[in-house]
Amino acid sequence: MSQPKVQKIVEVRSRILNVRMGPGTSFPVMNRRMRGDELKVVHAHPGPNGRAWYAFLVGYGIGWVYAPLTRHIQTMGGDKFRIEHWPTPFPQRPYNQGFGQRPERYEKFGLPGHEGVDFAVKTGDRIFSVAAGEVYQVNSTGRVFRGGEWVDHPYGLHVRVLHAGDYKTVYAHLSRVDVKKNQVVAAGDVLGLAGSTGNSTGPHLHFTMKNATRSTSSWPYDIVNPTPYLEAWRTRERAL
Repeated sequence: MSQPKVQKIVEVRSRILNVRMGPGTSFPVMNRRMRGDELKVVHAHPGPNGRAWYAFLVGYGIGWVYAPLTRHIQTMGGDKFRIEHWPTPFPQRPYNQGFGQRPERYEKFGLPGHEGVDFAVKTGDRIFSVAAGEVYQVNSTGRVFRGGEWVDHPYGLHVRVLHAGDYKTVYAHLSRVDVKKNQVVAAGDVLGLAGSTGNSTGPHLHFTMKNATRSTSSWPYDIVNPTPYLEAWRTRERAL
């Protein structure tokens, strides 16, 4: 029988990591891995606290480890990312502001234009993950430590999700965050509620896509224009 397909590679970040026979501490320990060991993950299983357990290849079998004690290195499968769910409850609405627009406004931020897409929403509207992935960063205060002091983050309250193919999505200016770091999410899962925190003049969702494997030495660096991915979703939905 062939081995299951490897989805990602992670690295052990704790000094010693117990490898168990199933996804939970109630399962017996089968062996251990040390800090720096790389694991080939074939499956992620959501735990009761919203934090995943990873199944990875152990010889010709499967072992399980607690996901928050590992660090993501690489997502397998190449450029197969696509948007599976609209990020707001209103897919019929036009964009509030498109990618690359209004360069005069963003010059003060060192950007030649808008580095994402804005969606019109009301404060409290639900914001959804556009695809399955893992939450790799959460800012639930709207603050960041920079230059030796705490300052307002331009994105305000925001969530970042890692997807297949090393794509990352950012959901900014939220009023509330409803997920935790290392939480596994599905397309359509609620990440938080819309708001107007950070550099914002009114309620809206700022949505950015990134991919380090497609980074360039100049603008847009690792930023990906999300418009073709969003419009591909709309095209598929109209065809249903």
